[in-house]
Amino acid sequence: LARWIGVAGFIGATFIGWALLASEPTRYLALILVWACPVLAVQWAYGGHHLWRLRRVLALAVAVPTLYLWVADRIALALGIWHISDRFTTGLAPGGLPIEEALFFVVTNVLVVQGLVLMLHTWGMDVVQQRPARTPGSRFLRARQSAR
Repeated sequence: LARWIGVAGFIGATFIGWALLASEPTRYLALILVWACPVLAVQWAYGGHHLWRLRRVLALAVAVPTLYLWVADRIALALGIWHISDRFTTGLAPGGLPIEEALFFVVTNVLVVQGLVLMLHTWGMDVVQQRPARTPGSRFLRARQSAR
């Protein structure tokens, strides 16, 4: 059930993103949703049950780098190293960090962490089931093992 709730939620967020594209002040927010949420939906369709079981570990694995990146981005914005367009953002910036930037870092870290967890889970299942992994590089690894 958790798998399909996650899939439905991310598909819904994708449609919200499409709707927000019509307005300039929500354009950056919309593009983040349209870019990331379909991939998140696929991740949850593939292994949402596994992601749900590991939700506390995943939350920590996402939170630590996200907090670091929020602080680094806030400092960079304050120093004028880069600028976020006022035209394409909502103007909401708690603590001086635009919500679009905050969302971007959360979503990027979620994509990376969930992708790694699902990949490692899949590889682990290959080992447990004693079948050759069908992954990039696995042919090379099998060839090296048989050469020993």
